[in-house]
Amino acid sequence: MFKKIDRWLAKKGINKIMCYSIKVETSFKKIQHNFAADVDYKRFLRVYENRSKGLEHFNIPRNIDRNFSDLDTAIGENIRDHIQTFNRVRVEKIEKKLAEKKSLRDELLKKIEKKWSKTSQKKLETTERVLSRSLSQLEKILKDPCKEEDSRVFMYSYSPSVISEPRTGQKKIIPLRYQIRPAGSLEEFPTKINGFNARIDSLHIRKNWRRLFMKSHAAIMLSSFFEWVVGPQQKDQVVEFFPENGHCLWSPALWDSWTSTDGKTTIESYAILTRDPSLEVAAVGHDRSPQFMDTEFMNSWLSPEVKPSTYFYDYFKTHRQVKMDHRFHEKA
Repeated sequence: MFKKIDRWLAKKGINKIMCYSIKVETSFKKIQHNFAADVDYKRFLRVYENRSKGLEHFNIPRNIDRNFSDLDTAIGENIRDHIQTFNRVRVEKIEKKLAEKKSLRDELLKKIEKKWSKTSQKKLETTERVLSRSLSQLEKILKDPCKEEDSRVFMYSYSPSVISEPRTGQKKIIPLRYQIRPAGSLEEFPTKINGFNARIDSLHIRKNWRRLFMKSHAAIMLSSFFEWVVGPQQKDQVVEFFPENGHCLWSPALWDSWTSTDGKTTIESYAILTRDPSLEVAAVGHDRSPQFMDTEFMNSWLSPEVKPSTYFYDYFKTHRQVKMDHRFHEKA
C-alpha cells in the first residue's frame, strides 16, 4: 500500500515537507532543569545497541553522545563502547572509499592527460565531489562533536524527549525517533509520508493521531526548525527559524511504541504538533510552524488524563505565538 502512495506523491511532485528538520537540545542536564526528570539510560542503551547491529533508521545526533562521556556506570561504559565501535567502522568504510576514489582520480587524470574527453572529464568531476564529501564526513567523525549542527535532527533521527509515566506520573527523559512508526504496523512509512508533523486540526481525524492524542504525549526541546521556501533568488532554499530572544522552546508531541513480531526490536517514535504560522514565518513564505508551549501547559500536556481535550484545544487557539527570526542556508 505504502509503495502505491509513494508513487502517487512522486507523480504529483509532492516532496517539500514542513519542519523536515529541527535542532534539539541534547543536554540531559539542560532538559532536567525544567523537570524533575529521570534519564532512562536503559532505553538509550537499546537505541545504541540497535544502531550497532546495523538496523535501519537508528540515527543518533552526535551531541547526544556527550551525555555519556562521564557516566560512571556499566550502562555508560557500554554505550561508550558502542559509540567507539560505530565510529571506528564508519572511519574504516570512509577510508576504504577514499582510497578507491583517489586511485580512480589518478587513473582519470592520466587518461585525460593522454587524451581529453568529455566523458572522462565528467567522471573526474564526480569523483572529486565524492572525495570532498567523504573527507568532510571523516573530519566530522574525528572532531569533537560540539557544533550546533551536531544537534540537528532529520527524519529517523533520535531526540532526548520527556514523557510522563502513566502509573506514577514520574517524568522521564527517553530517546524518541523523529518519524512515527505506528504500533502494529507491518512496514515503515515511505519517506514522502509525513509522519513527524501532527497537524493540530487533525488530532481527532487522522487515525494515527487519534489513537495517541490524550494518551501518549511527549515534549521536545527545540532551538530552531528548518523549512523549504522560495528564497530571495526565487529558488527553493532552506530557511532556519529561531526565537528572537534566543531561548529554547518546548514543543508538544505525540509518541508511539512499535515492537517487531519476534520481540527483538523496539522503536519508540514521535511527531511534533504543528499549527498555522506566526506572522514572521508566514512572511518568509511557509504555511506551518511547530506549536510551542509554556511551563504550566507542559505539565498538563504530559499528564493528559487530568484535563479534557477541550482544555488543550483552547490553549492551541489562544496561546500567543512566539516571535521568530530567520536565516537562509546554502545547504539542506
